Amino acid sequence: MHTFLPSLQVLEIINCPQIESFPEGGLPSNLISLLILACKKLICNRMEWGLQRLQSLKVLGFINGDPKFFDCCDVKSFPEENLLPTTVTDLGISGFGNLRTLDNKGFLYLTSLQYLRIADCPKLKHMPEGGLPVSVSHIQIRDCPLLTKRLLRKKGKEWRNIARTPFIETIERNPLNKANQLFVDGELSTFLS
Repeated sequence: MHTFLPSLQVLEIINCPQIESFPEGGLPSNLISLLILACKKLICNRMEWGLQRLQSLKVLGFINGDPKFFDCCDVKSFPEENLLPTTVTDLGISGFGNLRTLDNKGFLYLTSLQYLRIADCPKLKHMPEGGLPVSVSHIQIRDCPLLTKRLLRKKGKEWRNIARTPFIETIERNPLNKANQLFVDGELSTFLS
């Protein structure tokens, strides 16, 4: 792909469950934005993508679809050490049904990261143990109920790992009573959808 599309800057691969890897030569080095949506086999092989060498990559999204139906290779910790380039400013993670923790080593060198979006990870309980990079200014967490409980301002066990982030938004939808909970900077408010 690198040799066929050297000028490609935005790549979105959506609903291609049989794709297992990128062509030989890897991804184009000029890539700025990469979105992988509902491509389970491809996401399972993410360590082979060579993302580290993509020094122009700013926006990256791993969206696995409905976590009830996609286990995404039983990922329990993400991102792995040395998976992501330091240039990523916007990272989205969604639909990892078995994800339990955000890996400290995976976030350690993401010194450009500003926006972190996490959604539909029902078993996620832990933010990176050492906290997020100081560059992170916005965290959005949606439908990660175990983590949301642990992020309550000053009470939650995970609050200290994100407390220095200027804007923190967590949203939990409750389909049974149509009431939603929105936590902004660890403060709870309930609203109707």
